Amino acid sequence: MKSGVIKVSLVALVGTIIGVGVYGCKKSEDYYNRGIAYHRKKEYDQVISDYTKAIEIDPQRFAVAYAERAFIYYNKQEYDKAWEDVHKAESLGQEVRPQFLKTLREASGRKK
Repeated sequence: MKSGVIKVSLVALVGTIIGVGVYGCKKSEDYYNRGIAYHRKKEYDQVISDYTKAIEIDPQRFAVAYAERAFIYYNKQEYDKAWEDVHKAESLGQEVRPQFLKTLREASGRKK
């Protein structure tokens, strides 16, 4: 049953990406979903761009995009930006994975 759900989710994601590519992004969900696709391809600048746009359109709904964008900034070794996103995500009630926080602390040399 799980593989059926995964296949349906993948089809939906591909459909969204194709639709967004052809018609352009209209909603915050479009940007967020396209950001996920770029993340899988490790196209980090595109991920940041799309997550940023999703946040601009609907920051409360896409608080998770702050946490995920923090991870992208971490991968790019832009630790100050990663911390900004961590704090913003947490201020909106989004949980940030403790293991990621530990890793970010170690990489950035920060305690908080």
